[in-house]
This record gives sequence, structure tokens and C-alpha cells, in this order.
Amino acid sequence: MPHAFAISTKDLDGLARDPRRVLSGTVGGVRYEARVVIADYGERIARHYGTPLPNAPVEFPFRHFGLRCELEAPVELRLYDASRVLCATTRDMIARFGPVSFTNAYLDPSARADGQRNIFPSLDFHYDRAPDQDNQYSLFFRDPFDAVQRAPRDSTTLVLANVAAYLQERKEGGDLSKFRSLHHLFEGEDIATLIDEILLEQRWSAPAGSGEIIVFDNRTVLHASYYNGKAGYPIGVRYLI
Repeated sequence: MPHAFAISTKDLDGLARDPRRVLSGTVGGVRYEARVVIADYGERIARHYGTPLPNAPVEFPFRHFGLRCELEAPVELRLYDASRVLCATTRDMIARFGPVSFTNAYLDPSARADGQRNIFPSLDFHYDRAPDQDNQYSLFFRDPFDAVQRAPRDSTTLVLANVAAYLQERKEGGDLSKFRSLHHLFEGEDIATLIDEILLEQRWSAPAGSGEIIVFDNRTVLHASYYNGKAGYPIGVRYLI
């Protein structure tokens, strides 16, 4: 039976005020903990690039970046309805914190079988949906019941805010005449030093048989595969309204 994941507006407000707080609750009778991944994200970006955030042709709505929700036992989550409309709580979480991930969580069988599986070239940061499309939310997932996806994945997924991509493109001497749908970035840089500073990494590294989900808004972030030696298997993908 699928369960809705709900965090109150009051608790989300509390996390925004104190991003080092760990929020706990239950879903489907299972305890979870939710925590901010990168606190004071705009300050970290400005410090890393040595410049105030630019008046760039991109949106930067975040004070803190990433919300990671870890469940103590596997739970089937209902994150969207039959019309593929993302639930209101998750939309609110994404609006406040950008990418939202769930560990020890999985979708119902019909949702896991539907849609597609993708893997992209390493470090090709892009958005999945054109600006005029209704389904701007991407949901990636690892199916714990699948013979391939039940194992941890070799490659990971990197997510960064559009403004950070803009500044990195400027640093690398790229074309800033428009914000493109794909930017190849960070080649030759030490990615490990950027994770949880500039980049959020969805590692897909929970133990065998664990479900993992990440969902984000293509209008505010870019994402890329990061091979770090191996490409790994294609991940499950849904596009939501």
C-alpha cells in the first residue's frame, strides 16, 4: 500500500531557519529523518567563484540546497497521482530546497514498470524538459525489485543550481549569450571537493535491495551523470506535472 510523504509547512519553515536541524517523523509507521544537504548555498557559490551571485538570465530561488529523507525501513511512497501530478508537499519541498531525495523508498509496481530508463554522458549538465512543457519535474528512481537496479549503481547523479552552472561556464570560458539546455562542465576538476559545496550528489549507493528516489524541478537546476570510472546501469525516469 503506498503512503503519502508529508512534512508540515511549520517544519519546513524550521528547516529553512536552521538548516543544521534534523527533522524526524513517520510515514507508513516507519521513522524517517530529513536533513538539508547544503546549507547557505548561495554564500558557498559566491565564495567558490569569488564573486557575488550575478544578475544572470537564470533563476536562483534557494537559500539552502537539497533535502535528503532517509527511512529506517522500506516504504512504498505515493509521490504523484494518476495524472502524474506531483503531490503538494513534495512540490513545496522542491520549491524551497531544490532536489529532494528518499532512501529506502520505492514506487508502486505499475509506476516502476512505466516510463523509461536513462543514462547520460558523464558531466553533461542539462535539463530534461523544454520550457513550454507542462511536466517540468523529473523523478529518478532505483527499483529495489529489479534484477539489475537492486544493486548499487556505479555512476551517480550530480545536481546544481542554474546560477552555479552559469558561473562555471563563465569560469571555463564558455558561451554565455544564452542559457543552453546542455553544458559540459567540471571536466578535469576534482569533483570530490565540490560535492556538498557546489554540487549535490545522488550516489545510488544504498545496500542491495534498497529503493532510492530523487525528484527536482528542471526550471531551477541542471543535472548530469557522473561516471567516476564506470557508467553503471540506466536509472528509472518519470516526468511529472
